[in-house]
Amino acid sequence: MSKGGVMRSYRHMLPANKGKSEWLRSGLFHDYAAVANALAPDLDAQWLRFFSSQDKGDRPMPLMSSVHPDLKDLVTTTVTQQAYANSVYPASVSKVGNVVNDIRIEINAIRAGDNPPDADLLKQLYYINKSRKWLSSEGLPAEHAAWLEDRFWHHCRRRCIPEFRENVICLDQRNCKVQQAGTSREFETWLRVSHRGKGVSMPVETNSYADRHDGKTKGLYRIRFNQHKHRLEVDFIKAINYGDSVDAYTKACDALDKTVALDFGLRNVFVSDSGNRYGVDLIDYMVKLDKRIQHIQTQCQKRKFRLSRSKRYRDMIHRMRTTIDRSINEALNAVVKTERPSMIVVERLNFMHPDLSRRMNRLIRNCGRAAVERKLNALEQEFGIEHIEVNAAYSSQTCSQCGYVDLKNRGTRDTFKCRWCAHTDCADTNAASNILTRRSWPKWWL
Repeated sequence: MSKGGVMRSYRHMLPANKGKSEWLRSGLFHDYAAVANALAPDLDAQWLRFFSSQDKGDRPMPLMSSVHPDLKDLVTTTVTQQAYANSVYPASVSKVGNVVNDIRIEINAIRAGDNPPDADLLKQLYYINKSRKWLSSEGLPAEHAAWLEDRFWHHCRRRCIPEFRENVICLDQRNCKVQQAGTSREFETWLRVSHRGKGVSMPVETNSYADRHDGKTKGLYRIRFNQHKHRLEVDFIKAINYGDSVDAYTKACDALDKTVALDFGLRNVFVSDSGNRYGVDLIDYMVKLDKRIQHIQTQCQKRKFRLSRSKRYRDMIHRMRTTIDRSINEALNAVVKTERPSMIVVERLNFMHPDLSRRMNRLIRNCGRAAVERKLNALEQEFGIEHIEVNAAYSSQTCSQCGYVDLKNRGTRDTFKCRWCAHTDCADTNAASNILTRRSWPKWWL
């Protein structure tokens, strides 16, 4: 791992009073969203001009060279430039990247089809897609050039820049500064936000997790209004050098050189191949939450109301995701503290619990994958712990001693007994042992 700085974001609460909160939301939040939504169509048109002409002078830049006179009347110049650089331009670049990925997937499908083009033509299609020359594809046969242009317009219309709402703003030191407390005894740090010649100072609550990581705070602040908890929050961005912590952990683990395999579940979040269990029992909580979500879904269907527009449904999903994310983080922290591994082997999550609905199983599977991947990447940055993902197929039905596979090996949900060699073990521990064994299998199987 590189010993250079890693950018990490840490969230702090802003316990501002009602007057300051309303001033910020009705003023700066409103103006920031208005100018972002006004800039987005112009930036889209500028990208299209660049794709058509392939002239470097038409390519949109990350920073605005000048501000349109109409926008100067709408909001101040500094807020306009920050909305463009911190929100509109990154969103447009992400949209272009998504279009590239979508077209590449379609080219892959043509390549794997019954009548694929020759290798030179495929190579040319990949190159034109990668270089974003969809509208000026010279040298291609007319049929393929027309197909490429049609696919570009299709995905370009489908991939729209999201509407910027009045709940998140990204500011730099021109409008936002961190100050130390003058006379206040309760809060040591204050955030000074200025807009249209006025400004307010808001206290910043401490974050014990952020205080444990020393690093240089960057001059970019993301302020958001949490609609679930109805409060203001600010994200401080730090550049952290994990080189010393990685070296210290590596020296402590060199003698062990331990690889740990983990099996994911809801009775225990993780069970290791040595039989240790990590995480609280989540299944009872998830079953109750699932019943509530199904009840909301039934009511929305009767009223012909879209489920995603239900505030109760969104709150339930947010609560479920927060619970899973927190439980996975706490469990993996306990794994590192107890096992001291140099490598972690996890299954490719394909979660399915019989007591939960199809919708809930899908939500847990998708949310669990993202949470596990985020935490494993963070552990690799902080401690240098490598991780590998393996295929989990039949891991719960395979004997870890003799390799015999049978559905009846798992007599109950918690016990495993091999019908060939009579090996008996905890079902989750046996599955984790199989996951550990598959680490050395060929890559095509993983």
